[in-house]
Amino acid sequence: MSQWTWEFLPDADAVVAGLPPEVVKEVEEIATELSVVNSMVCLDGPDFQDAGPACAVSPGRT
Repeated sequence: MSQWTWEFLPDADAVVAGLPPEVVKEVEEIATELSVVNSMVCLDGPDFQDAGPACAVSPGRT
């Protein structure tokens, strides 16, 4: 688990209103997975505010 979270913006009623519960569940699971992935890339955590991840590689370099 990560310290990163996500939320519907503006809110769940505006974003997923009318969708079947199984679709809403899938959307929530994917959003959670994306939060975890971002926590692995941006090592500074959710406070990261720069143009790219702290561990970013310069273009053309590996």
